[in-house]
Amino acid sequence: MALKGQEIFLSLGSNEGDRAGMMKLAYELIEKEVGPIRKRSAIYETEPWRMEGAEPFLNQVIQVTSTLSPIRLLTVLQEIERKLGRCRMPDATSRVSRLTSHVSRLTSYVSRCIDLDILFYGDEVIENPELTIPHPHIAERRFVLVPLAEIAGEFLHPGMGKSIRKLLEECNDFGEVKIFG
Repeated sequence: MALKGQEIFLSLGSNEGDRAGMMKLAYELIEKEVGPIRKRSAIYETEPWRMEGAEPFLNQVIQVTSTLSPIRLLTVLQEIERKLGRCRMPDATSRVSRLTSHVSRLTSYVSRCIDLDILFYGDEVIENPELTIPHPHIAERRFVLVPLAEIAGEFLHPGMGKSIRKLLEECNDFGEVKIFG
């Protein structure tokens, strides 16, 4: 009996090198190693969040169906990041430095050729040392909320009980988010 796929929302970001090309490569690997992409927002060019002097990012949200468990999904996404050239800063707690969804635990944000974050895994709420879902900074990041509202505006944040559109209305981040291209 086949496992039922879970609907997952991922955030993609890039601000180094061929940003659009990197996003395209990420789609291909995600479809191959995670599951089919069901929806894609437009690609947005955005101001770097809490990063002085960095190049603008390209950001996008996609909806994927996958049978991977949340922890396996995290591992696969980190493998994709490595394949595409992302290096993570070494950290005394190497377990933390590997965690895409726990960027806030690192002391600084850095430019990257690709960044893949798990935003939602269905309506599950997961909090453990390896992974936090929903992503803990969704409500603070306009560069995530704008593309997410485009493809899933009525989706209810399972931890906050608010729609993505409502979270966008309430967001205190006023960084520029404009359609790329």
